[in-house]
Amino acid sequence: MIIIRNKLKLQYERIFSELHLTIKKRYKQMKIKKFFILAMALWVITFQTQAQYRGFRSGIALTTFAKTGDLADNDPLSVAFTAGVFRAIPINPSLNLLPELNYSQRSRTGENLLTGFNQEIDYSVHYLQVPVQLQYVNTDIVRRSGAQLHLNAGPYMAYALSDKLKPENGSSSDIESLKKEEKHDFGLSLGMGYQRPLGTNYLRLDMKYDMGLAEVANQPDDFRTKALSFTLGYAF
Repeated sequence: MIIIRNKLKLQYERIFSELHLTIKKRYKQMKIKKFFILAMALWVITFQTQAQYRGFRSGIALTTFAKTGDLADNDPLSVAFTAGVFRAIPINPSLNLLPELNYSQRSRTGENLLTGFNQEIDYSVHYLQVPVQLQYVNTDIVRRSGAQLHLNAGPYMAYALSDKLKPENGSSSDIESLKKEEKHDFGLSLGMGYQRPLGTNYLRLDMKYDMGLAEVANQPDDFRTKALSFTLGYAF
């Protein structure tokens, strides 16, 4: 009787644990989907907002995967391409809401990534990223020269479009190893930039650090995405 009771207890605990994990994953996916929907709605609703400006930018990012709290790890940084569009929506003279839609790549170079062999491997994930940030603008510089020095901070959500694996001295290949629930990323963005007039429009330089908070799948440790990007943009 005691053995049967213990078996039933173990079965109930296993069922409860699986149910808890399923609910947790579904809740996380729902939150991410709502964020994407709200961010895209923000773009549509504010399309006719007056006194705003919009633009596009592209550049490079130094990326890696590292543990939570670490800015990077000891492995070499990977150089990746990044590009996107943005819109600045004024809240007051010194504060803007800054939604963006970006393509971003996150990579890490190291041994035993996915394959288990002792060879240098570059593993990369390609994301569609939606940051929504607050942008502080130094109004004194704007009044004096029309240029703009700004600081940005806010959350981002991202969805993995694909992942690739490139062995040392080999060619890269799509591996599609991420499960549906592993394709979501979220984190924090911190940045600064400079914007100056170019005719009736603006030339823009930005530097941004993205710190991922979601665990990256297919890694030998509890890694998150990290990226430091430098971009050149055009605003109008």
